[in-house]
Amino acid sequence: MKRIKNIDLLRAGAILYIMLYHCYVLSGQPWQAHTALHIFLSFGGEIGVTLFFLLSGYGIYLSLASSEERGKLPGWKAFMISMYDHNRQHIWLFFNPFYRPSCFLIATAT
Repeated sequence: MKRIKNIDLLRAGAILYIMLYHCYVLSGQPWQAHTALHIFLSFGGEIGVTLFFLLSGYGIYLSLASSEERGKLPGWKAFMISMYDHNRQHIWLFFNPFYRPSCFLIATAT
């Protein structure tokens, strides 16, 4: 699938807007006297996150649509089997009643 550079640019702008918002909030909002600038920076978190997720969802949709056109849509069953194969050891350790990592052992002095 060919990347759409304009969407990547908008996503980068959304990330920068979120970072600018966090810097503004952590600095104690020094520009509260300038109403327009304060409003612009105050909405940075909400607008930036919404825009980022909207564009990311659109990118996922385009990826799945192009996979479907080629006839190579990943199936749910194949996905779950590949995730199980990848995490088999971790799943076994989690459900094994005899496995106790050392971080859960509490040493008591007698």
